[in-house]
Amino acid sequence: AEAVRAGLDAETYGSRVASAEAAAAGAEASLRESRARRDIAFIRAPFGGRVLRKEAEVGEVIAPATTGGSTTRGALLTLADFQTLEMEVDVFERDVSLVEPGAPCRIVLDAYPREPFPGRVRQVVPTADRQKATVQVKVSFDAPDPRVLPEMGGKVVFLAAGALASSEADRVTVPDAALVERGGRRGVFLVVKESSDERVKFATVSAGESSGGRTTVKEGLAGGERVVLSPPPALEDGDLVTVKEGS
Repeated sequence: AEAVRAGLDAETYGSRVASAEAAAAGAEASLRESRARRDIAFIRAPFGGRVLRKEAEVGEVIAPATTGGSTTRGALLTLADFQTLEMEVDVFERDVSLVEPGAPCRIVLDAYPREPFPGRVRQVVPTADRQKATVQVKVSFDAPDPRVLPEMGGKVVFLAAGALASSEADRVTVPDAALVERGGRRGVFLVVKESSDERVKFATVSAGESSGGRTTVKEGLAGGERVVLSPPPALEDGDLVTVKEGS
């Protein structure tokens, strides 16, 4: 009788162990399901970047895709990767044969017309716009710059493959007498027109070689600006000036 009881006890314990293992497996499955639901609640950006716009408000319904007449939103945010910004320009079909991927170029933004950014042709899009008779070309910046923002306007100057950013033909020079130092910065005073007044604005430049009384400006000027010759030490940014006739 004792042997039979022992067998029954062992069988009971075995059933309890199996039941406990099944319960543990069920708990693990529930835990995995809870974690999966938690992960779904998190919205992760597809890449690192900066938020440009918030597209939805609290309480609105978000859907992966919207259909005509739907009141749901299709996106939460608009993001931009500031490390990979590029310019998209339209090149006339007759000129597209002169543009090659990898060719150097200068990017001149409307916001910084005197400070061209070096860049290179990343892609010539393999299709044309029949309405405009153009081909889109994508140009990347050689280095990220915090001043460059999405949707900025500008133009691109394509250079011959292997050409330097500043050739002899478009080299910018200023008279040596125009170069001064202010606050540890070397630059020139530009004459700018504000309403009916003429004022000076100090522009920092990167100077190069000097020859024949003129100095090459590598960065800071685009060419064609009016500069002040031999500015007095008391001249400061924003001062009113009078331009002499013929100067």
